[in-house]
Amino acid sequence: MRIPRPRTPLADSLRRLLPKPETPEVIDVTTACAGLVEVAVRTSAHGSWQEHACFLLGSAGGTWQMVPFSHPAVAELVPRLRALPGFDDNDLLDVIGSRAERVVVLWHAPIPRHVGP
Repeated sequence: MRIPRPRTPLADSLRRLLPKPETPEVIDVTTACAGLVEVAVRTSAHGSWQEHACFLLGSAGGTWQMVPFSHPAVAELVPRLRALPGFDDNDLLDVIGSRAERVVVLWHAPIPRHVGP
């Protein structure tokens, strides 16, 4: 009688086939929120709700920081964004549920009013 060789467990064979997960880029939320003048979300029709969207953070210096919804920094970022004056949670929830490709501005800094001559 011949004893069959043990089969390689499925999990081990998948580990060999799939690429190693990449370590997420380090995002300093304090730096990303410094001088913030605009917050937008870019969505696409592909992937799960965390994979299909990212925050776009615009600074007064004209630079943009992209933070994917799947990035660990989002746990710290969302409470900071919600604290911005005039930030609407409902707009964020609508965008999270969206499956269309689009860019939606969620917040922008108030324009300072000029008083007097």
